[in-house]
Order: sequence, then structure tokens, then C-alpha cells
Amino acid sequence: MNEVSYIGKHPLTLSVPKHIHDNWEFIYCTGGIGTLVFNDCELDYKEGDIAIIPPGIAHSNHSSNGFTNIHINMNDAALPFKEPLIITDDANKHILDAFNSLHYHYYSNIERKQLVVSALGMLILSYFVIHQE
Repeated sequence: MNEVSYIGKHPLTLSVPKHIHDNWEFIYCTGGIGTLVFNDCELDYKEGDIAIIPPGIAHSNHSSNGFTNIHINMNDAALPFKEPLIITDDANKHILDAFNSLHYHYYSNIERKQLVVSALGMLILSYFVIHQE
């Protein structure tokens, strides 16, 4: 449960074609603005917003001027959400700090890094729940 299966960063990007994941996807917009397009809705986002996309939901991502992001895929995330949604980080950017720390540890050579990766994944999920509007 709550297993981080991938974390990556998009440099300046204009579009990501329609795709689907078997696991949860969390996208933190680190720069720019854009729109996530789903079969039945669109969600606009800006820097500091996080998209939460449940498994099995096809989506694409586009921006006129480009966006940057950090994105996480997680298996079996314990979240109450059934539909995609956007939440906004707090003024101190605590969620961004957790995303950056997770990215660092995920790719580090630190022994037993999985302990920290798991803890940061759980922290991020907790932030999502308390920041839900």
C-alpha cells in the first residue's frame, strides 16, 4: 500500500498526449499554467497546484506557453478520491518540499532509502487529504 513506483520531472513541456495509468498519478506544477483534459472534464492548473488522478482515468496535458512539473506514480494509494481534482499547496510550499525530498531520496544511493521514500509518500498523501477543499 502507498508504494511509490515512479517519480520524474518534466522540463518545459507544451503537451503530453492522452495516456492512462494503472496506478495513481500526482502532478505538482512547478512552473507555468496548463490544462489537464479528461474524457468528461478539464481541469486548469497553475504553479503551486497539484493534480490528483486516480488509476484508470485517461488524460492529456497541454499548455500554450509550457509547464514544468514533478510527477509521482503510486500503487494502492489510500485516498478517498474517485475523480481527478486539483489542490493548491500552502503558502510555505510544504507539499513541494515533500515532492523534492521524495525525488532526491528515490534516486539516491542511500542504503535503506525505501524507509524514507515510504514515509514521504505517506506524508504527501496526508497533505492531499488535509488540503482538499
